[in-house]
Amino acid sequence: MMSYLYGMVATHPTRVDCELVERHEQRIATGEKSGRGVPAWGTAHVCEGNVTTRLQRTPQPYSRRTRSAAQDGMSRTSLTWCPPPGSERGVLQPLVEGASMAVIRVSIASAEAVCSDIRGALRPRRRDALKTDSLAEHVFQLLLERRDQMPSRTPMRTLRAVTWNVLRWSQRADTDVSIGDGMQMPLLQVLWNSGTTDGLVGCTIGAPLWSLLRTEPRGCGICGTVHAARTPERESYAARILVSEPFTDEEWTSVPGDSVFSVTADAHIDHVATASA
Repeated sequence: MMSYLYGMVATHPTRVDCELVERHEQRIATGEKSGRGVPAWGTAHVCEGNVTTRLQRTPQPYSRRTRSAAQDGMSRTSLTWCPPPGSERGVLQPLVEGASMAVIRVSIASAEAVCSDIRGALRPRRRDALKTDSLAEHVFQLLLERRDQMPSRTPMRTLRAVTWNVLRWSQRADTDVSIGDGMQMPLLQVLWNSGTTDGLVGCTIGAPLWSLLRTEPRGCGICGTVHAARTPERESYAARILVSEPFTDEEWTSVPGDSVFSVTADAHIDHVATASA
């Protein structure tokens, strides 16, 4: 199993795991061999208020140079993404605009109709920012739209509003189709840094999401180094990792399904009421 959705919030600058990067590249190589392919894997980091990205389009599963470039620099907040074979092409994640970044995994019934509803809710400049017909990109622009409409609202409440919009529009588009007739169950997973606060907010509906808390920097078994800046004396270290599939033998715990949550700058995770309520 290979993780392809990953978010990290740490109290001190930290690099993403070598195991994760290696598995992403192996996923690309496997997809290429099978003929199904994957478009790319990507990383994004918040560094001193700026977002930097690295997108890898070609499979180089054993390239130390590629891994080093992907992990260049340390950050307290990072996202990575590698889509499964056969996923839609043309959308390279993480999605980034200004100081905001997100990874979005979404699969719902009547996606075209929902995209139309989202475009109807966007101001012209946000509609113009859409580069593809991807539902993930539409959801990202809706997040930014709702954030800008109510700047005083917390990012977690903004994400919950967007989640409710997407699920409601999907349900409305399929009112004449029952689950027994083959209606697609909604899948929506989001990890988002709004660009207005530290940490991440997220949601998970229709698929597992796993969480891990590290209370000290972890020595890497691949590169042989510690992936975190030196922690000053009297300062405790913590890092919260969120993934769609665990990639180490550490003690991962399941995030409650159908939930919206936040990960604060000190790596603490808070759950709220159901995402679809």
